[in-house]
This record gives sequence, C-alpha cells and structure tokens, in this order.
Amino acid sequence: MNSITEILDELRIPYSHSGDHRNVREGFVGIDCPWCGHENGKRHLGISIEDGFGTCWQCSYHSLASILHTISGLPYDRIRALLDGLPQTRLRKKQVHRGHLRLPDGHSYINGAHYRYLRGRGFDALKVVGLWHLGGFTLHPQYNWRLFIPIHYRGEVVSWTTRSTGRVESGKYKSATPEQSVIPIKELLYGEDHARHSVVVCEGVTGVWRIGPGAVALFGMAATIQQVKKLSQFSLRVICFDNEPEAQRRADKLAELLAPYPGKTERVCLKSPDPGGATADEVAEIRANWLS
Repeated sequence: MNSITEILDELRIPYSHSGDHRNVREGFVGIDCPWCGHENGKRHLGISIEDGFGTCWQCSYHSLASILHTISGLPYDRIRALLDGLPQTRLRKKQVHRGHLRLPDGHSYINGAHYRYLRGRGFDALKVVGLWHLGGFTLHPQYNWRLFIPIHYRGEVVSWTTRSTGRVESGKYKSATPEQSVIPIKELLYGEDHARHSVVVCEGVTGVWRIGPGAVALFGMAATIQQVKKLSQFSLRVICFDNEPEAQRRADKLAELLAPYPGKTERVCLKSPDPGGATADEVAEIRANWLS
C-alpha cells in the first residue's frame, strides 16, 4: 500500500476528501469517529494524509493503528503489516525540530483544586481535561498550583504553557522558552490539530476550551508572521478577541494582515468580556454560524 487512502479503501472504511465535505481540512481525509460518532456522517475524525496522525473534534488524538483496528476489527499485527507498507518519507517530513522538548519537573495529574478552578470558571472540567490533556502542579517553586497545558502539533507535544489558578491575574501564564520547545509557542496555534476548514481565533487557551474544537489561540493579542501564515491556510477565519478596546484594535490589525490571503476573514465581538467567559448561548451561536 502506498497511501493512507489505499488502506482505507482496502478496509472498506468510508472517507471524504477536503472539498467533498465541509468538516474535512486540506491535507486530511475525514472519517466518522468510531468512538464518538460511528456512522453519523459528520467526518469529525481527521487523518493527516502526510503524517498519519488522527484527531477528532470531540475525543482528541488517536493513533492510525488504533483507528483502523477499532473500525475494522482486524488484529494489530495485521494492521501493522498494512502500515509498514507506507513510504517512510511521509513520516513527519515537514516537522522542523529547532530545539528539544524539556517538560517542567513536578507536573502530574490535576487534583481537586484544579478541578474546582475549572468548574468555577464554568467549564465541564472532565471534558476539558480529557480533550486537551491538561495536567497540574501542587506545591512548586515556579508553578505553584498551576494548570499544565501541553501544546500539540501533528499529534505530538512540541511545547507547553501553564495557567495560574489563583486570584492574582498578573503573570497568569508562564510558558516554555524556545530552548525548551521543539517549536516555539509563538510559531504555533493552540488547538490547530482539531481545526478543519474554518477557525475561530482567540487570544488565549481558555477561549479555545470554551468554544471547543475549531477554535485556536495565539497565546496573546499579537500574531506573529508564522501564526498569520498558519491562519491563512484556513478558508474561513473568525477573529474573536476580548471586547476591551486594545484587544479590538489588535483584532482589526490581524484582519488587515489576513486580508490579502485567499478565503474569508470575519470579526465577532461578544457581549461577554472574553471568549473564555462566553455564555452557552454565545458559544452555540459561534458554532452554528462558523463551526458546524
């Protein structure tokens, strides 16, 4: 077998290409997720044609082997034999390694204090932790009681950030340095692996957690050239920054930067102060208008 689509054809697994289904992003084929959307026709599980990693809007990352095993029922040795036939040059060939991932010591599973913080912010804590693979710190000299937030790209953790769970808002995020990252966070979009044809662009990760798969974050108000180029690859970009004046000026600037690129860029300003605190009705409207 020379391609992922040939394997899907061999196993008689229905799939859609980009352009054939609105939920399938360029560079991916979309299938129905066997874990949360079996035969529902929504194609929420995207498989990268180039890299072979799978990511579902609802239930996060899955290896190609586990996807094929779960759908086909074939034993793993048969699945591995099929995958061994894929050209090895496809694996991560575009990944640029600029550093070595160094995770901070002391992070582990989140505990009651972290769950209380998430629930106090109105999040479905179990869903957010599971989908975004959050961890946490307890007593720590640098990251005391913070949330640990891994940043994925093409199915792998390439950097990380942390979020304060206390009342003091100064320094609420502490992130990996470029030397601690495979790719610096300001060259990434948080949530990119879950995006398809359209994205809702937020400043911070809590906006992504609130809006859900299809939202991405810039790790701040200012977009770098690398982030603008990534955003330009989506056919629809919806900028949803905080509603305070400076954030809206930055949203205008980002829209200007994206204007020359193919596709469509829109702006939305919520009544809630920021996307991370959006109401259920606001989230439902965003998803219905741009991410459904």
